[in-house]
Order: sequence, then structure tokens, then C-alpha cells
Amino acid sequence: MDRKQKNHADKRRKWAVLSVTDAERATITASANEYGISISAYIINAALAGRVTPRGDWQRIAHRLGRIEELLDFIAALVEDRVDPCTAGLMLLALVRLEGATQELIAGTSVAVDDMEPGSC
Repeated sequence: MDRKQKNHADKRRKWAVLSVTDAERATITASANEYGISISAYIINAALAGRVTPRGDWQRIAHRLGRIEELLDFIAALVEDRVDPCTAGLMLLALVRLEGATQELIAGTSVAVDDMEPGSC
């Protein structure tokens, strides 16, 4: 079975225009290896995005976010069992907002601080 051909605009082609010294090549290669990506991906990311995010960083961030969510669930369970329903509801709402803000911060989006003001019973 034949593979579907890519659109001409999406097809990648070799582009041998990069002239570097041995030292520059070694630095670029080492940086790409450090980030866990190919040299091509490193150069493209650096040029188009202005920065390169190491693959390990995303894995570490995802792990930390999972741990934060576990801790928020633990706090929520403690609050639910020990305070009156109104206070528990407000505290749980604050925890949900905190969880959302944490996810936004990790994703690099802005956090709406005005939406995080405490309520009252």
C-alpha cells in the first residue's frame, strides 16, 4: 500500500546552507543532545520559537504538576472532614482555583488574579 504524498508546501527538503566551524558544530550538537532532540529540530526551534525547551523539562513539569494535584486532593479531603460545609466549600473552591492557576502557570498562560478573590458564606 502506498503512503499518501505530502502537500508540496509541507514536504521537508535538505537545505545545506549552514556553514559552521568545528567548535560551533560541536556546541550546537552538544546543545541538541542536552535537550534530547535532533540537531535539525534544535536549530528550527531556536530560529522559529526563539527558545528551545528541553524534553526533560516537560517531563519534570508534568511530574510536578501531578504531585501538586495529589497534594491539593489531600488538602481537600482534610478540609472536607474538619470544617463546616460553607467553609469547606469556599476552601475547596480556592483549591480548585489554585489548581487551575498552577496549570496555567506551567502552560505559560496568564493567571486572572481578579478571579481568585475569596468569597464569603
